[in-house]
This record gives sequence, C-alpha cells and structure tokens, in this order.
Amino acid sequence: MASRPLVILSDAHLAPGDGVAVSRDLARLVAGHSGAEILLNGDTFTLSGESSDSAGLQTLGQLLDDHADLRGALRSHLLRGSPLTLITGNHDVVLMASTARELILERLELGSQAPLSVEPWFVRRDRFHIEHGHLYDRDNAPTHPLARWSPRSEPLGIALTRRFVIPNRAWGFAHAHETTFARGLWRALRWYGFRGPAVVARYYATATALWLEAGRHGRFADERAAGDHAVRELAERVGVSVECVRELLRAAPPPTHHRRWDTFMRLYLDRSLALLVTVSAAASLAGPARPVGLIAGAVGASYLTASVLRSGNRYSGQLAPILREAAQRVAATSGAGCVVFGHSHREDRAPHYVNTGAFSVPTQRGRPYFVVDAEVPDGQRRWQLPIGSLG
Repeated sequence: MASRPLVILSDAHLAPGDGVAVSRDLARLVAGHSGAEILLNGDTFTLSGESSDSAGLQTLGQLLDDHADLRGALRSHLLRGSPLTLITGNHDVVLMASTARELILERLELGSQAPLSVEPWFVRRDRFHIEHGHLYDRDNAPTHPLARWSPRSEPLGIALTRRFVIPNRAWGFAHAHETTFARGLWRALRWYGFRGPAVVARYYATATALWLEAGRHGRFADERAAGDHAVRELAERVGVSVECVRELLRAAPPPTHHRRWDTFMRLYLDRSLALLVTVSAAASLAGPARPVGLIAGAVGASYLTASVLRSGNRYSGQLAPILREAAQRVAATSGAGCVVFGHSHREDRAPHYVNTGAFSVPTQRGRPYFVVDAEVPDGQRRWQLPIGSLG
C-alpha cells in the first residue's frame, strides 16, 4: 500500500508567455492536497524550443519566476515535508540536466534537503509504475531514456517542433498523429494566407533535412553507452532489478529517427514526391516531353491515390492503443499492478493501465488528474479509481 496519497498529472505544458490559467489551477490542486505526493508526470514545461541545457534551464527559471502562484504552492508543499516528484517528458527533457533540481530549489528559495525529486524515466510507488510514456511513441522516443539527447540526436517530433513548429508558430503541425499530408498543406494555406507557400516551403526544407540526417547510428552510440551506465543506479533507486530495467529497454520500439526510411514515410515525403511528380508531369504535357509526362503523371497519381485509399491518415488514432499495449508489456515485465502514462493528451483506462490525459487540455469535467488514496485497500479497486477533475 502507498505510504501516502498520490496525485498524478501529466502534460501541463507551461510555456513562455502562456499557461496562466493552467498554472493557477495547478497551484490550486497542489494546495488542496497537503500531505500527498505530487507527481508531475512529464511535459510539465514546454522547453523543446531550446537547443541547449543552458538555454532550457534559463527558460525554466523564468517560467518559475513568472508563475508566482504555482511557485508559492510548490514551496509551501515542500516546506510541509510533502514530496514533489518531477518526471521528464519529451518536451522537458532538460530536467535531466545535473543542475535542474538545484535551479528549481533556488527559485523556490529552499535548501537541498527539500523532498523534491527529479526523475529521468519512471518511478515506482508500491505496485504503481509511473512514467510519461513517450518512450513507446516512436516519433518522440529517445535513443535511451536515461541519456540526455543533443540537437543532433533528438527524436523526430522534438526536432520538428524546435526547427519548424515553434519558429513558424505552426502548432497545427505539432499534433502530427492527427494531421495528414493534404490536411497539413490546406491548414498552412488557410492560416497563413499569402505567407502559406513560404511556410510550406520551410516545412519541406526542414523535413528533407531531417530525412537526410536520420539513421546515422554513429551519433547514437555515446547516448546508448551513457544510458546503459545509468541503469544500475536507476534500478536501485526505484526498487526494481537491473534485469527488469533492461527488459523494459528491450521492449521499447526503435525510434523513428533511427531509420531513414521510417522518417521519410512518417513525414509523408512519399506522397509529397508523388504529388510533385504528378504536377510536374501535367505541366509538361503541352511540350515535346508529353509521352514521358503521361507516364510519370500516371505513376505519380496512381501511387498517391493508392496510398491515400490504402491508409488515409497513417497515424491518426494510433497513439492511444500503442500506449495501452505498451502499458500491458510494462506491467507484465515489471510486475506492476497499474501503469500510469500521460503523453497522448487523452484519458484512457484498461486493466492495469491509466492514462491521465493532459492537465493543459481540460475536459467538460475540468482538468484531469489521478489520485491514489492510501486508505483504499490493495487490490483491483486501487487503479479503477476515477480520474479526478479540477473544474
């Protein structure tokens, strides 16, 4: 049985110049659960636009300075001796920096003895296994969950966010699992108006660069070695065996950015190329290259039509079942009674699994979070508790 109540939430996504309402509600939630352990399960902060730890930490410090209500609530919570645990997600991996905990405590005006933990991958609380979940999303998976990535080795989703989405404020492209090639083009042209073609061109320049950079495994070797070196320490800290951690690593899928072909297909560059061939062929029909144009146009149009009819949006709706299946593997491998993820921004539940959804995206009931009450007897009921909501 957990020694104290747990309050678990994910994906607050506090970002520079944004998140006042989220911060206010999070402060209210923390203040209302005195004595509980608060677990912020990844993507608490959106720091993926920064290309270095120093820049990310500077932004983190500024965020804590800007959100005074939250800063005060966290400080009071820790001063009462109640634990606060931050687990890194794909958008706030800078928390893995060696000085991140020190910086947070400095902003909260607390000493090093405060019960603040910053964890790189997962934690265990009794039979609850808690992690953000991006390790099982190939587009946002790191080379190793215990190693800090660099701009040269970052996951595809983070690279696209940092290089294209944030500079162009193209957040419609950020929800890539819900965006098809055609829909993305249409949104860009509709949102940006006369600037649309330039934004689309920048997208293709970024996508082509990411495709050419993908699959260069030499750059991942150091991260794998650093992560493997940290396995034993993590196992001892969270209370599982080293072999269990290694089994969890083996069960994770290969990241998209490790394979050039996967990256090409994920960015819909195949359909883009087919469309380009089709349009170019149509433009050549009036000239001497008409026979070649007819053949090329037929090939391009046929591929594009077949691809759309076969799979439409290749990725929409896939993340939720992927995480659900991954949770079952984690539970079976680690002996966890319940696996708690975030990352997908969608509430979900299944035997041995809860996804808390995104605290930054309120439902009709309010902002979702998950409470584990130490008074509830051990057994199946513990992880069938309803997801709470802060309305």
